[in-house]
Amino acid sequence: HTHTHHTMSIPLHKLQRAVPVGQEPVVLLSCGSFNPPTYLHLRIFEEARISLAQQGLCAVGGFLSPTHDKYGKKSLAPMQHRLAMAELAVQDSDWLSAAGWECAQAEWTRTAVTLEHFAQVLRDVPIAVGDAAPQPGLIRVMLLCGGDLLATFPELDAQGQPVWLPEDRDTILQRNGIVCIERQGTDLAKEIAQQELLQRHQERIRIVRPLVENTVSSTVVRRMLAQAWSARYLLPDSVIDYIHQHKLHQLPQWQ
Repeated sequence: HTHTHHTMSIPLHKLQRAVPVGQEPVVLLSCGSFNPPTYLHLRIFEEARISLAQQGLCAVGGFLSPTHDKYGKKSLAPMQHRLAMAELAVQDSDWLSAAGWECAQAEWTRTAVTLEHFAQVLRDVPIAVGDAAPQPGLIRVMLLCGGDLLATFPELDAQGQPVWLPEDRDTILQRNGIVCIERQGTDLAKEIAQQELLQRHQERIRIVRPLVENTVSSTVVRRMLAQAWSARYLLPDSVIDYIHQHKLHQLPQWQ
């Protein structure tokens, strides 16, 4: 991979290149279907940024990374459309970008591998802390996800095998980090305290209590669009226009 190839599929132009003294620069990565992207997907980035700032972490950028078609979920619109919609969804943001790196691969990529690749690319980006000269190697990439993902790390499948490959778990929890949006009625801090594995990596796990509880689901939005009901204010107008223009609401997998 040449460096230009990286920057093609991971656009760096919106990254904030300086942070205040005492703040650690982080980049948030959300891997998902974005089928279609909604205001929920965008709002959790804002919620995370607010919360992390209070924890001494400065979110200098955020990426929506649509999953590859070969992920195999039946309802997926073709990935070029999901990427285009993600790009439209963040076009007005001064810090969020859509990244086509996963879509550009030949196969579906495991989340940990994607996270590690972003971390590698972003390690090369120089950041200035306070008045210091910019230097590379400062950005930490953290996976942004729902709190329900946290519970899956210690889990075993029916055969008694770990749900997560140990190296993937280490990539996420040990090398990089995870930002969890806490659902109402759940207590993630308690969950972490009860799991030795999670407790060990507590430094790398950040909990975000959203100020606004937001449950817009892409499934419900697809149903509305398929029925020709208004989905306005649940996702950007530009995304709704794109869906109609490309007749995605008529896709058999969206019915």
